[in-house]
Amino acid sequence: MHYLVSNSNVALRFSVVLPLVGLALFGIMTWQSVRWNDQVHPDSRRFFFWASIRLDSDPQGKHPELLTPCPGDLDCASYPSERIWVESGLMPKMLVLTGLPAFVVGFGLTRGLGRLGISEVLTFVFMLPALLSAWCFCLGRLLDRCVRKRIATSS
Repeated sequence: MHYLVSNSNVALRFSVVLPLVGLALFGIMTWQSVRWNDQVHPDSRRFFFWASIRLDSDPQGKHPELLTPCPGDLDCASYPSERIWVESGLMPKMLVLTGLPAFVVGFGLTRGLGRLGISEVLTFVFMLPALLSAWCFCLGRLLDRCVRKRIATSS
């Protein structure tokens, strides 16, 4: 595999492809998490589970109307949202593993801003795609350099 494509001037750019793949995977995981949250607790909008990460939309508890009682004769007190354990699948684990620096920084900022009363859900959903894209771009640049060096030494 001497060249990544037939024309050496139009080589595959990992610095472009990897951020797009990272954003696509984040979008898919977010969509699956929204669907799962709607099925598990459709009446409560305080907690949002992104894969196995629990995010609080009201970290200081100033809006009790976000927690609604359970319909019918369900005993919601025995299953509070704080105690729900979510086992994430292979795709979220791989995304978090490959984007670990972005997730560490994003999670730290999410929790830090949550202590100030800012919604962890909004912070996570808006901040993490940018951090993940930046991390994937850096990885892509590193891969692009390695490919260019390999091509230059083999020529």
